[in-house]
Amino acid sequence: MEGRTPCVESRECVVAVARTAERKAGAAGSAERTASGSGARRPEAAPRFKGRRSRIRRAGERAVGMALLLRLLAVWAVVLVLLGAAAWSSWQGCRDAVLGGRERGVLTVRSCDPGVCRGSFVPDGADGASRLVSVARSEVPAGGRPGAGGRAGVRLAVALRPGTSEAVRTGWAGVLHAWIPFGGALLLGAALVGAVLRWRRTAWAGAVLGAAVLGGAFAVSSS
Repeated sequence: MEGRTPCVESRECVVAVARTAERKAGAAGSAERTASGSGARRPEAAPRFKGRRSRIRRAGERAVGMALLLRLLAVWAVVLVLLGAAAWSSWQGCRDAVLGGRERGVLTVRSCDPGVCRGSFVPDGADGASRLVSVARSEVPAGGRPGAGGRAGVRLAVALRPGTSEAVRTGWAGVLHAWIPFGGALLLGAALVGAVLRWRRTAWAGAVLGAAVLGGAFAVSSS
């Protein structure tokens, strides 16, 4: 140790130190280039992966949107067909109770079956001859003499359907009774809209309107 020459006074030592410093500098530069190169490649790969995922997601969103649209159209098609058929059926009964040109008179109920009541019909006018006609039992309120379910002897203002012996009630009772099918269709359509589409406000509006039609019809028909 005593006879060793310090590194600063030896040429070989100085050269070794310089080479070591150069190797360290070269390694640091290589590490920086590697880091910068990998950093430049990552942004290129990320958009490529993101683009594939975005296309798949857009395709899925389009498929879900199409399914929702088809469900919406199917439900409303069913509701509109249901309401249209019920409205046409109700109008067929309503026009006989409202429109002119129908033979009108008074029906006195004699007997009732489960769905139909029969009685004598006396047309308006002094020279009209009575004849046997029928009317829907739901249009005849209870409150007559005992027999026929308490409907015998009930007198109703009715109009005859052209070319038949079927009678319908006139006035508000007949009009509201004729629209019972439409009120039932409103309730059914409201249930479909609320259960399938989850449109609660629309469903409640239709249900309230349908219940009002049915309630008014039964309230007036029973009087």
